[in-house]
Amino acid sequence: MTERPEFVPVFLQTDTEITDFLLSQIPDTWRKEVGDFPYDMIKPDVAQIMQLEISQDRILQNAFPQYCEDERMDEHMAIRGLTRIEATANKRVLSIVADPGVRIPQGYTFTSVVTDEDGNPIEFTADKETIFLSEEAVDVRVTCNLTGSEGNLATGSEFILQPPIAGVASITDMGTVVMAAERESLDEAWTRILDKAENPDTGGNVHDYERWVIDGFYKEYGVKVGKVLVDMCWNKDNGYDGRGTVRIIVVDDEYGPLDASIVSDIKEYLDPKAYEGYGYGKAPGGAVVTVITGTSYYIDISASVEYEKNVDRSAVLQQFTELVTDYVKSRVFNRNEDTKELSPVVYKKIAAILGTLSGVSNYDNLTVNGGTEDIKIEPYEIPTVRKVELK
Repeated sequence: MTERPEFVPVFLQTDTEITDFLLSQIPDTWRKEVGDFPYDMIKPDVAQIMQLEISQDRILQNAFPQYCEDERMDEHMAIRGLTRIEATANKRVLSIVADPGVRIPQGYTFTSVVTDEDGNPIEFTADKETIFLSEEAVDVRVTCNLTGSEGNLATGSEFILQPPIAGVASITDMGTVVMAAERESLDEAWTRILDKAENPDTGGNVHDYERWVIDGFYKEYGVKVGKVLVDMCWNKDNGYDGRGTVRIIVVDDEYGPLDASIVSDIKEYLDPKAYEGYGYGKAPGGAVVTVITGTSYYIDISASVEYEKNVDRSAVLQQFTELVTDYVKSRVFNRNEDTKELSPVVYKKIAAILGTLSGVSNYDNLTVNGGTEDIKIEPYEIPTVRKVELK
């Protein structure tokens, strides 16, 4: 992700600069000191000029996507054929056991015992109607009524029907199908604008496929994909040295594996199975597209730590976990396009994070997955921090 440059005002002058200029336009035969009539007469004009200059700078700032305010970024993206990705809702599966004949209507409310920042229970609604034909458990897909990461509840969260439905024996949360995401940041939007400017549409190159999955698929399905890898001409066994074959590898917004149903939707969007390779999807004719998701590769970190005096150890652990997680996420699908090798999780990088962490005076016995070597990431593995322990 590319950070946007800071806007530097062009027109804005200081109060003193404007005052001196206005006074210079009055003949020197007049007294122009503080308290004199000419001086007091121009002071309201100084404030007005400053306000006009601020407005001019704001107009200039919003004319360019690298500087514009949040509410103007949508317009800059639209004229470039891109769509600002809004916050999305969490989708999950509930396994429900109920008596035969019980009906849960589409849109029925499932209330979680978890509350939002205002103290209100987080609610989900049923995606479609479910009728129970036996006493066996049935998977029911639900969507959060809130958008953003607040709806990403832990697997196993408790849910109740609101109002209750007679005959429902149990509700078991099976976990997330689609992770919720926050609204696309200005830096993320600017990065996509830069990418399209540097890699204009060609009708089917690597960058086109990346944009189709990130931007086009979001427009059609409302699901945000976190990162995309594209392998062109990957199937060397097709009799044409792989020509015409494209493999897409995707992860969700939190850099985890995507649900199989979403992977299938991406495949249908790019190259429908019923008309595979005939150009009935976003991919051009002649391109047979395969879509897969990555697999999690778990990272466990442990170290013996000597803390500074009067330090909250739990806060140190939390900060270290967050920093390490950010670093490991930066390794996801970070690939050398010449060798096609994925970047390793570097042991010394993790050591540097721990060694420079506020509250840690020294450490020993740092291990990553039980060793002190870099962690090699095999094709399409998703490095994921699972356990962090500071003894």
